[in-house]
This record gives sequence, structure tokens and C-alpha cells, in this order.
Amino acid sequence: MEIMTRVEMVSRLRHAATVAERVRVLIVDRRTATDVRAIDAELHQLKDYFRDLVGGAGIPEQYLTRIGLTRIADVIEEERADSVRGAIRVLQDDHEAVKERAHRFQLGLLRQEAQHQQRMYADQVDWYRTRSIVRAFRGR
Repeated sequence: MEIMTRVEMVSRLRHAATVAERVRVLIVDRRTATDVRAIDAELHQLKDYFRDLVGGAGIPEQYLTRIGLTRIADVIEEERADSVRGAIRVLQDDHEAVKERAHRFQLGLLRQEAQHQQRMYADQVDWYRTRSIVRAFRGR
């Protein structure tokens, strides 16, 4: 098992992100190409190179994109984690925290809407009571 410094790890992840982006571009190009042999050869080379860069890191598939690898590198570079697995945990925790904040925000909106409806109902009840009192004084 190879031990890398933080700088080496970040550099390798950022390089892997550029490789992942190149693979994405080649796959798009392959859809419209007439001669796909050159593209397939480059894809095969990139696949092997990518495996050398991040092969043993155990990175989940959803992070094997330019954006995912860059986010992992950012977390390590910001010293929020010391390893790829630690960075993935940080990203997952961040995602859960965002979901929790969104949920609390949604609950706050629902609470505000309920309070607004309650005030509107109370105002309407007051209006009807006032109207009935006025009618009683007028003799209707």
C-alpha cells in the first residue's frame, strides 16, 4: 500500500479528474464517429491510466467524475480529511446536513403557512362577529 502526502494525493485526484473528463468527452465523440478504433484505443489507455491513479482508493462510482474527484481533492486540500475515504465521509455528511437544513426550512415554511391560515381564519371570524353585532344594533 502506497503512502502519499496530502499534496501528492490532491495532485493525483485532480489529475484523475482531468482523465475522467477526457473519458466523458471521448464517449460523447464515439457516438457520432465513423471510425471508433482510435477512440477505443485512447479510452483503453485512459482506463488503465485512471486505474493506476485511483484504482485502490475504493471510490464509489458516483464520485468517479470530474466534479466528484475534484470535490474529494478539495476536501483533502482544505484539511477536512486525511484520506479519500475520509473525504467521501465528509462529502456524505455535508450532503446529509444540506438535506437536513432543507427539511428544517420546509418545515418552517409549512409552520408559517399554518400560522398565516390561522390568522386569516381568526380575522374572518372577527369580521363575521362584528357584522352580526352591527346587524343586531340595526335591528335586522
